[in-house]
Amino acid sequence: MIKLSICVSVYKTSQFLENFLSKIIVLGDNLLPNEVEIVLVNDGSYKERKLCKKLLKKFTKNTKIIHQYIEHSKNLGLVEARRTGIEKAKGEYILLCDADDYLLSGALDAFYEEITKTDADIIQGLIQTNATEEKILVRKELIWKEKFKNQPGKFFNGFLIEQKLNGFLWGKCYKKSLLLKAFSLIPFCYCIMAEDFLIMFLVAYFTDSYSFIEKDVYFYNYGQGITGNNVINDLNKWEKICSASTVFTILKNNLCEEIILTNEQSKQLDGICNNFLRTIIERLDNNVDLSIKEPATEILNEYWGAEYVGKIKKCSL
Repeated sequence: MIKLSICVSVYKTSQFLENFLSKIIVLGDNLLPNEVEIVLVNDGSYKERKLCKKLLKKFTKNTKIIHQYIEHSKNLGLVEARRTGIEKAKGEYILLCDADDYLLSGALDAFYEEITKTDADIIQGLIQTNATEEKILVRKELIWKEKFKNQPGKFFNGFLIEQKLNGFLWGKCYKKSLLLKAFSLIPFCYCIMAEDFLIMFLVAYFTDSYSFIEKDVYFYNYGQGITGNNVINDLNKWEKICSASTVFTILKNNLCEEIILTNEQSKQLDGICNNFLRTIIERLDNNVDLSIKEPATEILNEYWGAEYVGKIKKCSL
């Protein structure tokens, strides 16, 4: 019987997969290798399929941890890759990971030990990172070191209003049923920016119980993906960054009948949306190469609306 599923997607990140797999260790204190699975979703990267399958076959042979390999016929984005992994996972609990990061030794056993004690909807562990940027380090330490159960709304307010914990999907262990409930409200969408916030917002809304473990469980490799603050000279990459608008369109316009927010919660959501756009505008000013700045500005206005972009620019002056 599968107890834990590790869901990870790959899209032009297979070069990190061998290291990711090498870090998955079952100590045997609370779990056995045949009680764990890795669910790998190749999100439409045909060139990576051969390497992924080869590495997974070797991984299964060496560790006795089983795997599922699922392939999208085209790139659908992180939300849909995560949806596929969650739906296919056989474990009662799920870890959501990125291929360029990795799980730290003992993480799986520690998570499952806490699962058996608390049966919590979400279990949070500690995070390590190579990031040096202050905003990342602050979020890394933003972990709610508390335990509670049967308290609807407490986790959601702690996440959205009180901001007691980071919105990273990784570094946490979730009940599969909770993730499925959240995804049932997310329409099909192409999104690879702010997708953590979209998913965590809905997961948090339905969470009644939460637990924390005082153990380093996850290493976040900052700067490998599109979140790094390197120079942007590719319009395709820039368009993916601008696609964060999709998240707030869903949360603010498509969920009104399913999710009931207080005035304070709605105001906070608006503020977070403004901050996301403000950050993207800053990246346009500071990171986008001059050679593509004009079309990049047009893309930004197309996704977020020229009037809204102008309003946030004016407020930032």
